Amino acid sequence: MTLIYESNDAAGVENCRPIISSGSEERDKAACRTLIERGIPKDVAPARSIGDQARWVTTFDYPKELFAARASGFTEVLLEIGEKGRVTGCRVIGTSGHDRLDMAACNALSARARFSPATFRGAPVPAIDFRRVRWTAPFRPPPS
Repeated sequence: MTLIYESNDAAGVENCRPIISSGSEERDKAACRTLIERGIPKDVAPARSIGDQARWVTTFDYPKELFAARASGFTEVLLEIGEKGRVTGCRVIGTSGHDRLDMAACNALSARARFSPATFRGAPVPAIDFRRVRWTAPFRPPPS
């Protein structure tokens, strides 16, 4: 099971939900309740995004072969973040309905997204991050 949640400055947890289920809705809900009640352990620091996230995926990443179709949608991905804060893997968990848009999201995020690494007891550790990319066709075809 993998949970996604938002954390606040007080190490509290909000908006928890499973993105990879345990197979039991009851177990998933119990895991989120426990995380919300206990908060993030003090010796764990999550990976934090660095830089202007609006530049991670831009209209220049829109596949030009989809321009005529005016394809749009949302791509949801899990990013694997290495101990140096770089994206080491990308997995589509919610498709836009267009493979080329989904692939473009992973390619752009893998190339541009940067994070301060997650830590456990002060040592960098691998982490994951959830991202949702909104695709709308640009007004002009992307440059070649």
